[in-house]
Amino acid sequence: MEDIQNATLAGGVAIGSSADLVIKPYGALIIGLVAGTISTLGFSKLKSFLYEKIQLHDTCGVHNLHGLPGILGGVSGAVSAAIANDVLYGVDVSTIFFKRGPNRNAIQQGGYQMAALVISISIAIVTGIIVGLILKTPLFDQ
Repeated sequence: MEDIQNATLAGGVAIGSSADLVIKPYGALIIGLVAGTISTLGFSKLKSFLYEKIQLHDTCGVHNLHGLPGILGGVSGAVSAAIANDVLYGVDVSTIFFKRGPNRNAIQQGGYQMAALVISISIAIVTGIIVGLILKTPLFDQ
């Protein structure tokens, strides 16, 4: 039952990045299915593997419920931005992507969103390492 709960939440996390974009219902179903699968496999297989190999102890399942589906959501948002056009959706896509127009095309918009994902992950890794180092100081009891 816990896997079903986590898979359901993971689907919502993954679709959050592109839900307000120009995505069709079948796209949302595919993203949700992949996110639920990734989350379930993460909890059943990856969690123990990461603990054994690098001593990553995820007490609340944040990595598998928010981390991996969030990355999937960021990638799907970038892909949906890269394929969005006026013909496909029948509306002016620049109403959704405000920076789109004569100076930025769909591929460039998708690239900007992918760059934002990479920057976000980089910030998370660096700040996580800093917090981990601070917590390993004698100031905090292990």
